[in-house]
Amino acid sequence: MNGKIMIIGIAVMFLVVGLSGCEEVDSRFVGLWTPQNMEYPSFTFFSNKTYSIPGINGTWDIKDDILVLEYDGLSETYNFVFSEENTKLTLTGVDEGVSRVYFKQ
Repeated sequence: MNGKIMIIGIAVMFLVVGLSGCEEVDSRFVGLWTPQNMEYPSFTFFSNKTYSIPGINGTWDIKDDILVLEYDGLSETYNFVFSEENTKLTLTGVDEGVSRVYFKQ
């Protein structure tokens, strides 16, 4: 009996150590975001660090407090601010300086 408990304990320890190296996902992003200004597309961010915009699928990540969207070899970077209990997201293009407001659905 003690041997089985020790084997289970060791297996759990390896699992915890193995998962501790995984990158953490900022769950505030995960979900469907619709724009305040309808000229911009809606975003869907997934917990596996992929995203979807109509006609575009790519990956997203947070690097040095900047949202990085990558698709088809291209990269877009945004400063971001969450407000209203993380239901409002303001994205400001690092290169363009234009701000866009999105609401979580």
